[in-house]
Amino acid sequence: MAIALPITNLMSLLTAQQFRTAILVTIGLKNSEIAEFLGTTEHVVKNILKAIYDRAGCWNRVELALRFVSESESRMYDQNKINNEIAELETRATQILHSLPREAMMGCRTLP
Repeated sequence: MAIALPITNLMSLLTAQQFRTAILVTIGLKNSEIAEFLGTTEHVVKNILKAIYDRAGCWNRVELALRFVSESESRMYDQNKINNEIAELETRATQILHSLPREAMMGCRTLP
């Protein structure tokens, strides 16, 4: 007789910081951009990703992103928690954008 194992999703497997990182990976941010979002260094982000891969059984960021999208589409997450997390990330994105020089926000280089 087979024993049914509980299905564990990323939200329940990962810490809040790791889950936030998984969201940022899924939307396509680079490690340096994730570091800025989290207010940390790229080295710390690499360590967070290694821990995520270990916990989630993923080999790389593509597998992680695919798992996140699959779980999101199948509504495996508490929608209130995911909406709160996304709202926090949007707030942080706004803060980062407002702290950038105007030229950086417009994608322009200043001429000498």
